[in-house]
Amino acid sequence: MSCLICQKPTTSFNYGILSCNACKIFFRRVILGKPVAKCSHTASVPLTCRFCRLKKCIESGMSFQSRDIQSDCATLTKWINNLKVLYAHRKLLILNCRFDGDPTIEELAALRGPLVFQSRPKDYKMGILEWGVLIALSTIDYFKKFNFLNLLELKDQMILIQQSFSDFDTLSGSFKAVELKKAEFLNPDGTDIFLKMDSGVCQVLENNIRCKLVGRMCELKITLEEFLLLTAVFLCNPALSDLSSSAKSILSTYQRVYTSVLLHYCMMTHQQNGTTRFTDLLSLFHSVKIAHQEIRTHYYFCIIQKPNLPFRNMFAHEF
Repeated sequence: MSCLICQKPTTSFNYGILSCNACKIFFRRVILGKPVAKCSHTASVPLTCRFCRLKKCIESGMSFQSRDIQSDCATLTKWINNLKVLYAHRKLLILNCRFDGDPTIEELAALRGPLVFQSRPKDYKMGILEWGVLIALSTIDYFKKFNFLNLLELKDQMILIQQSFSDFDTLSGSFKAVELKKAEFLNPDGTDIFLKMDSGVCQVLENNIRCKLVGRMCELKITLEEFLLLTAVFLCNPALSDLSSSAKSILSTYQRVYTSVLLHYCMMTHQQNGTTRFTDLLSLFHSVKIAHQEIRTHYYFCIIQKPNLPFRNMFAHEF
């Protein structure tokens, strides 16, 4: 018998498949570790390339179970800290940068490496549209640092980015309000996230979007660690429409990992109430989807009142 990854002789069964000890250790370290750079090889070379080897592990059926996370608290802490570093970088981009250009989702997904932002002068005044674009692009840059996104084919990357970045922006903006002990979701400089409109219906929608999700997150007293783990669970969603079977398999593998980590973290921090805490956090997914639909409805009202509203390519799929 031989390892399904490297073909070396083995009789061991690790993470759901026949695999040698070296490939077992590699899979654990990489899937719970820092991002792996996407390779430039035209063909898979799993014996020499970390990226290709990781892809081969997942395609061969390697998968984490909850017990695999529970056995190693040090690795859990390190893994959460990696997420904190990535999220802190996103926050720095939002606070200090701007972006020139109007890229499409396809162009952003196909881009190798990080997005290129420009430094923002301290006296530079950001408009509502600029804030929306910058926040969305910083989110896409954040997404592109996750190993599972780079394991997907371009079409699947586009689908994931298109169907996820607005939800993440809404959730992260609401979490920022919670951190600042504010009751509503605003732009980073404290300005409103909406253009001024005349419709009373729009005002009701705006208040719902600004406050309802923030209020729910305040009730839960969600922590940074929970927020980061929860958004990771939401991001690798194999139920997104039009994904390939390969993408669904990859996202399912990673979602099981992130779900196990979140559950274990809830059990560590809330003990006998851990499962209830876990369920409460997952319920935010429904709240985010409601907020997203309300944002789309609000946009339609805006178009009726102001047909010539400026538009950006990355939002074309929304409307």
